[in-house]
Amino acid sequence: MTIYSQIAANKARTFLLIALFILFFTFTFYLIGKITGDVQTYLALGFLLSIGSSFGSYFYSDKIVLFTTGAKPADKKTYFDFE
Repeated sequence: MTIYSQIAANKARTFLLIALFILFFTFTFYLIGKITGDVQTYLALGFLLSIGSSFGSYFYSDKIVLFTTGAKPADKKTYFDFE
């Protein structure tokens, strides 16, 4: 197995997980819509929220984690050990 096939497999698994999340989230909102009697509104809302959440987590998760943890760039003068 080459590094490129591992990368391809990881990408495929990532998209599978995102698709499963979208299906699960949308189905959950569908069930809530069935209970409340407004299926179309809840189905659309669940689908849009899951798409937005998936897009944000796929493209911006690294920035979100860095922001929430208060990470700062490390400079050589402060954090580099010469010994």
